[in-house]
Amino acid sequence: MTLLERVVVSRKTPADGRLMISAPSAARLASAGVAMAVEHAGRRAPARLVSIACSCGKGPAGEHVHHFVESLLLAELVPKEELNLMLDESGGTVRVEPV
Repeated sequence: MTLLERVVVSRKTPADGRLMISAPSAARLASAGVAMAVEHAGRRAPARLVSIACSCGKGPAGEHVHHFVESLLLAELVPKEELNLMLDESGGTVRVEPV
C-alpha cells in the first residue's frame, strides 16, 4: 500500500459520493490504468476517477479542475473526517482509512 495523500471529507461527499483529491493523486490513479475499487470499513465497492472543470474562483483566472474518487461507498463518510488515501497498485484498490 502506498499513501497517496491525507484528505478531509467535504460537506458535499455524503450527498454525491465524491471525495476530492489532489491533481498529483488523480494523475497517479489514472496511470494505474485498471478498474478501480474503494475499500472502507471492511467493505469494497466499484469506483471511478472524475475530473470536473470549475470556475469557483480558486485558480488563476478563476478556472481550474477539481479531481475526485467517486463511489457509492464514499457517501457514507462523515464531513470533516480526516482520512488517509492509500493505493494498492497491484489490485487497483483505493483504501480510505481514518487517520
